Amino acid sequence: MKKAIFTWLAFAAMILLFNSCSKDGATGPAGTNGNTNVHSKTFVVNPSDWNVNSTNLTRFLTDSAITQDIIDNGSVEMFVNYGDSWRPLPFTNFWAPSPQTYQGSFYLNEFDIFVWRNDGLQPIVPGVLTFKVVTIAGSAKTANPNINWKNYEEVKKAFNLKD
Repeated sequence: MKKAIFTWLAFAAMILLFNSCSKDGATGPAGTNGNTNVHSKTFVVNPSDWNVNSTNLTRFLTDSAITQDIIDNGSVEMFVNYGDSWRPLPFTNFWAPSPQTYQGSFYLNEFDIFVWRNDGLQPIVPGVLTFKVVTIAGSAKTANPNINWKNYEEVKKAFNLKD
């Protein structure tokens, strides 16, 4: 009889043990895959935004993703959306009346875009242009040596970047 009571109590304890386990709430929606070491930001430059002088156009913009660590250990890639694709800077537009070159440079928390005509005359102010700045941590470059960092579509795919 003692054996039967012990068996019954052990069975009851197991039922209570396994039935008392529950989740703490409903399962949430699936999150999106992302990364913390490659960031992309888009900037629209209107014709009136350019600083014009006799030999070039300039546009100064800010981007807080250009940190000292990115400058020291990573990189910054700049692209212009021309036609239907992202073209890396520097980019020369050979379809203008005179070829114009678009060049970028970056500093802590900011970057500049310069445009000049290859014949040395005053550049033609372009229509609305969209630029993209991609900041890449050094660890991302080291971990992905086969990525063509000058190809925005390849970088976008590799790091699940959103436009």
